Amino acid sequence: MRRAFPLVVVGAVACGGGAAGPPAPPTGPLDLTARPTGPDDVVVARVDGRPVYASCVIAQAAGRHVDRATALDDCVSFELLAGAAIARGHDRDPELAAAVRDAAAIRLIDVEVRGKIRGWDDVPAAIRDPLFEKNRERLALPESRSSWYARVKVPRADRGGPRDQAAERAIQALAAAIGSRADLFKADLDRALPAAVATVDPTLPYEVGRGEPTQADCCLQEDYRRALFTTSAPGQISAPVRTPWGWDMILFDDYRIPPKLTPAELGEKLFPTARLQYWSWWTDRLAQAHQAKVVDDAALRRALGEPGGSEARR
Repeated sequence: MRRAFPLVVVGAVACGGGAAGPPAPPTGPLDLTARPTGPDDVVVARVDGRPVYASCVIAQAAGRHVDRATALDDCVSFELLAGAAIARGHDRDPELAAAVRDAAAIRLIDVEVRGKIRGWDDVPAAIRDPLFEKNRERLALPESRSSWYARVKVPRADRGGPRDQAAERAIQALAAAIGSRADLFKADLDRALPAAVATVDPTLPYEVGRGEPTQADCCLQEDYRRALFTTSAPGQISAPVRTPWGWDMILFDDYRIPPKLTPAELGEKLFPTARLQYWSWWTDRLAQAHQAKVVDDAALRRALGEPGGSEARR
């Protein structure tokens, strides 16, 4: 049974009883057992024998605006954390001398997660190594380029026919007009493409558009990408090329060469993702080490005012 282990606690006393005012400093270990808020507060689940009360679920459902099942998972999760805190002796920690039982769960997170996983090297190798290998290419990313295209469009139904041939002649006219220049901008395409089309067939559809930045080996349609990377400097335009959309000429607009990263720098960038993966791994292991079962689902439904009821689920 996988638990969600919520990080948002709705009220410090939500799962620990309703006593008002600060607790008196204990003389020994904190008693982390949940307390009912009154004689009608029913036990709806148990975790390693410790009770989970309906009052906790009601408070979570109202405070977080979630359904009964989610609120119950929250309360069971708090008990799992509290039990793990006891097992590790955090109920004897001097910093918790004046704290209520929920503080032990928060202390457990502070010690076992925040305190231990402070940087990339703190993440277990079983999590760190696969994540690093998945992102290894980021150590030395290749040049990426942005581009504009001048396109005489050819619908699929016209491929190989007279209008396809006319579109090819129009793009060849554009190549003759500007293909030898090395100082082109988008504005040049905006002026030259309509003129080239008009010399062949003014009814041909055409457009000037933006090609997204892409790397030499990635992320654009192959014919387009190859044409873009045959040009050697910004301001140059490719030879005419057939693409799935028609006949194109590709203008090399700008480029970026990402800085090379050291393994340590890449690890620093990957650390937030690694820490999230560690959190999921840690909570899964914690849930596997403890037992949780709902003992009175029908009573919980009644306490929440839900119609009907059901048999206890396990």
